[in-house]
Amino acid sequence: MITTLLPILQATSRKLKESSTDTSSLRIGYTNDAIRYILSVFRWGWSKKKKDLTLVASDQEYVLTTEISDYSVIRGIYEIYDGGDKITPVPYNNTDSVSSSDNQYFYLKPDDITLGFTKTIAGTEDIDIWYYAEWTDVADSTSTLSISIPESMIELIALYIKYLIHDGKRQRFDARNALLDFKQALDTIIPQQASAKIKDQPRRVYNMFSYLGFKRTYKV
Repeated sequence: MITTLLPILQATSRKLKESSTDTSSLRIGYTNDAIRYILSVFRWGWSKKKKDLTLVASDQEYVLTTEISDYSVIRGIYEIYDGGDKITPVPYNNTDSVSSSDNQYFYLKPDDITLGFTKTIAGTEDIDIWYYAEWTDVADSTSTLSISIPESMIELIALYIKYLIHDGKRQRFDARNALLDFKQALDTIIPQQASAKIKDQPRRVYNMFSYLGFKRTYKV
C-alpha cells in the first residue's frame, strides 16, 4: 500500500516522458481529482474504514456525516457489527415488519446519512460500522494519505491523470486515447476487486424469511 502521492506522481511523469517527477500544485491537484473520481466509480474494498459508534441510551438514530468525518454519502455503509455479530439491514419503509423482533436491525433513511436501529439502544452496545471513506485532498507529494492505496491502482490513477492533463491543454486526440486506456484498465481491475479473496469460499444465499427473523405459526 502507498501512503503518499509520490509513487503516483512518478508513474504519471514516466507516462508523459518527463525528465523529472512533476510535484507541482497543478499536478497534485490533478492527482487528487483523479483519485476522487476513481473512488466514485466503484466500491473499492481498500477504501473501507471502521468506526466505533458512540451511542446514547434510547437514541435510535445517528447522522453519519456528524459521527464520521470522512463518511462517503455516495458509497455508504458496507457492514455493521454489534459485539462482533453482524447486524442485518432492513429497508427504511419496512422497519415495522421487524419492530417486534428481539434481534437488532439497522436501516438507512432516504437522506442516505441517517442511520437507525430497530431495537432500543441501551448505550452499552459495541457498534462497529464498516463504511466507505471519502477522499481528503493532500497539498504535497509527501503528506500522508487519508486512504492508503494499493500499488496495483497506481497505473489506473496515472492514466486518468494523463487524461486530465491532456484535456486541460485541449489536446483532444491525446486526451481521448488516454481515456480509452483508462477505461480498458478499469475494466480489467474491477473484476479482480469484485472476486472472492478466499479460495473456495462458499456463497451464502439466505432464505428471506429466516433472514428477517420470521417464524411461521400454525393453528392446532
